[in-house]
Amino acid sequence: MLGGYELTLFNRQQTQASLFQEVMKIKGDRETSDVQLLGATDWDYVIDLSCYFPDSLELLLDRLRGRVNRYIFISTLSVYSLDTQQPDPINEASSILPCTAAQKSDRTSASYGNRKAECERVLQRAEWLDKLVLRASLVYGKYDHTDRFYYWLYRARHQLPLILPDGGRDTITLTYVGDLVEMIVRSLSLPQHSEVYNATTHEPCSLQELVSTLDKRVTTVSLDSSVLHSRNIRPALDIPLWFNASLKVSNERLRSDFSMDFTPFNESVELTAQYYQSLQWPVPGIGLNNEEIIALEQIATPK
Repeated sequence: MLGGYELTLFNRQQTQASLFQEVMKIKGDRETSDVQLLGATDWDYVIDLSCYFPDSLELLLDRLRGRVNRYIFISTLSVYSLDTQQPDPINEASSILPCTAAQKSDRTSASYGNRKAECERVLQRAEWLDKLVLRASLVYGKYDHTDRFYYWLYRARHQLPLILPDGGRDTITLTYVGDLVEMIVRSLSLPQHSEVYNATTHEPCSLQELVSTLDKRVTTVSLDSSVLHSRNIRPALDIPLWFNASLKVSNERLRSDFSMDFTPFNESVELTAQYYQSLQWPVPGIGLNNEEIIALEQIATPK
């Protein structure tokens, strides 16, 4: 029993299996018939953190029909079209991506947003279900295995140079994991709610502003995005958080209904830094390395 709730975790118990020893666990793979295990019990709430395929969600909802009071689905801002310059902030009424039959079962990252959008439509069709969808932005903080935010934090805190495409003017939105957890907890007891929320926790900021927040002393190297593309530098992979677009998202609905205060950005950065300090600052698993950045520095003047 934690915080008044009796929790049960359903997962494959393959990653960080030693965590949460005090919590009841059901071992299973949601992409298999293991989901039938969940249909044997009545649930007050289901918090779905790991749904990527609409067919498996349909199967799960079929097993849960009449056995769950509220379904909280963690979605993503990737359900929106993010490959264009947005003149106005995206809100929950903005259109979401289509999903073809091939994309529904595709297992590459290219169809991620399409599949999550289709999962949302699966939930919408379940008219019997009380559901709440949180469209998170790029999540950062403790236990983040992607290293997308950590790449910038690591290099800034170690005074290692960073490449800023187009001077770092593109804007990003972020979701601090501590605040996302608080949203989920509040979602359990929110009496009146909308179905969908943009779950961002900070105002949009540019990559340049991000670097200044992480450490103002770090050297940045500005290169035109066209130059980076010509050298096969990949957005999001070689330069994490660079999506070659300026994303502006409104979280006005979330602020209004949830009435919560978000962790100040500077504070969330320090909490994240303390976590990685406890891990002795492991080298990020993605992003350009020192040799690659030095080679790019030869064609630009550091600022």
